[in-house]
Amino acid sequence: MENEIINIDIASLYDLPGFDVLPGKFLVFNNYSEPINKFNIHKNIYVKINALLSLCCVKGLIKIQLGNKIYSITENTFMILYADRMFQVLEVSDDIKIEIMFIKDGVFDLGDNSKVIGMRTILSKSQIVELPPKQMKEIVSIFKTIRRVIRDKSNVFTPQIVRAYLNIMFYGLCSHLLNKEHQNKDAPHKEVVFKKFISDLETNYRRERNIKFYADKACLTPKYFSSLIYKQTGQHPSDWIKNYTIAKAKEMLMSGKLSIQQISYDLNFSSQSHFSFYFKQHTGFTPKEYQKI
Repeated sequence: MENEIINIDIASLYDLPGFDVLPGKFLVFNNYSEPINKFNIHKNIYVKINALLSLCCVKGLIKIQLGNKIYSITENTFMILYADRMFQVLEVSDDIKIEIMFIKDGVFDLGDNSKVIGMRTILSKSQIVELPPKQMKEIVSIFKTIRRVIRDKSNVFTPQIVRAYLNIMFYGLCSHLLNKEHQNKDAPHKEVVFKKFISDLETNYRRERNIKFYADKACLTPKYFSSLIYKQTGQHPSDWIKNYTIAKAKEMLMSGKLSIQQISYDLNFSSQSHFSFYFKQHTGFTPKEYQKI
């Protein structure tokens, strides 16, 4: 079955046990709430579906590949994949619990007022996002409510009610994504600053290990510069400088082309003893001990 491509037409799922269906429009399913709900997800297959796929991971792990990127979908992760977007299932944990919706075009409508322009932009592309546990619990509750509504065959307004609940779910999701986008609005700036920092570090690590030097090169205060690097990478500039210097020192020590004294001079340490102290402080070995490893 490896590398098999499966094209799923949601009409072929209508009669499967556990699926609640609005024919031609919508399916909802989970693999855990009832004993009958069995839906095997085989790994190492390519899948393409003729409807929007909305998936909530309640427990466990699914690892998928979209294009050149690999995503781990774990507890409290929500995924939207648009119709006919091919993806590969790489891994599925034994304890997986998921909620799935297949939604055809035109089933839900977010409206046309100016407030939803940003939402339409967000929903114009596939999304894989980790949600706060409270919001995920609310979404799972909406899945459950929609299943209950569909099963009530006496209700003549079922399509309209399902559409309303879908709107509630996607409004909440888009609100979360818009807030996240707003919080990360300086992300491109952070990335530019970080790339320049690494470029400057590669050029100047022999002479400069002071954060102010690199902040000045970026025309930023040391405090703001440090905060941007930390937000982008999870490490402070001082850690990057230290790690880069130590990595270069290790390369030179292992090459055997230079003496320890020459290396300490090349890296602009005041003395060989200063270099040895710095190296041992950050590696646990003296330069001479490291060469013998």
